[in-house]
Amino acid sequence: MSHWDAIGYFAAGMVFVAFGMQEMVALRIVAMLSNLAFIAYGLGLDLTPVWLLHAVLLPLNGWRLAQALQCAKRTRMTIAANAAASTAKCIVFAKKPSAPRTLSKNRRVAAVRDRACRRILPNDTERVL
Repeated sequence: MSHWDAIGYFAAGMVFVAFGMQEMVALRIVAMLSNLAFIAYGLGLDLTPVWLLHAVLLPLNGWRLAQALQCAKRTRMTIAANAAASTAKCIVFAKKPSAPRTLSKNRRVAAVRDRACRRILPNDTERVL
């Protein structure tokens, strides 16, 4: 087996691993690794369709990775701010039963507040929290 074959098998393995992933940030990182490996493989064996496709997919995966990281950061900040506000409400209004519902409502708002986040983040944001 030549070193080009090894690079090709590595790239194919990364694609296989990416299909089994659930977390979007890790998936994009693995997809970018497979893009780089396929670019090397395609250039090394002069397979223009292979390296050209992955040369186009690499910046697309990078853009989607940046989007997922930004969305996850905004969601974490929103949830943290809402949890702090809810905690403050619980301290001030300790006898009001609405405080737990407020936190639950705020989590729902954070999960669906941005259409881009709904496409990028998994539906089970409660598990991510």
